Amino acid sequence: MRSLTNSLSPQKTKNSINSRAERRRKLRRRGLAEQLVNCWRLILLTTISISLSGVLVDQGWKKINSKQIIVQGSKNIKAESFLKVAGDSFFKPLLSLDPIELEKILSTELPVESVVVKRKIFPLGLEISVQEIKPIAYATRRTPRGIEEGMLDKFGQWIPSRIASKGAKPSSELIVEGWMENERKRIVRLFEQRVLLESSLEKIILSPNGDLSLLTKDLGLVNLGSSRDHFDKQLKAIDHLSLLLPKSFFSKPGMMIDLTDPSKPELQMPNSGA
Repeated sequence: MRSLTNSLSPQKTKNSINSRAERRRKLRRRGLAEQLVNCWRLILLTTISISLSGVLVDQGWKKINSKQIIVQGSKNIKAESFLKVAGDSFFKPLLSLDPIELEKILSTELPVESVVVKRKIFPLGLEISVQEIKPIAYATRRTPRGIEEGMLDKFGQWIPSRIASKGAKPSSELIVEGWMENERKRIVRLFEQRVLLESSLEKIILSPNGDLSLLTKDLGLVNLGSSRDHFDKQLKAIDHLSLLLPKSFFSKPGMMIDLTDPSKPELQMPNSGA
């Protein structure tokens, strides 16, 4: 038995060595295969990167035109308007365009609340997303140069005509005459209450001394004065009078309702000589 055992031991040792060697060869072959795959991946990625860089350089230094400008968020402001207001800032190679600079120019020269400019390589062009201002009323204001025309948004903010004309028209025919910055709160309150005013508000009139008057279809001219203390009560009084009194009652030209004190409305008749 000892001689048989002794004769088998070298054979087992030899088989064990061969098995380990075969495993090492397999690991080396697997490692080489992985290195080859990684090498091909690197070559492929490098080729793609070089190709994309070439396309980027080629496309990025081309100038764009109005057909390559995509406008989102506005039906009224067209690509031509952006080109017109931005001028030379647009007529540059795409890579040299500064989106932030363009956003500043467009936001000050167009009736928009916000604007975002993005450059696109594929396809070549600009994507401009805007939130357009929606005017509520036509307006005028007094300036050292005379009467200036414009429009107002829902916040009562002034929009110059040169800017407002590039966008949508007001959603109503309402006119605010004599707009002033310090009267924005009362103007906005009237915008908010207009649906509730059965008197069909046509014009808001502001005098230089702060007096506020309303011109309505049903009640004619209504004077609210300059005090803001009773403004809500004055609006309720207008609503009440428009429902209570017949339209024919106010048919005479020159009549005016004085609501400076809403608890004591006064009807002022025109002078007989007028």
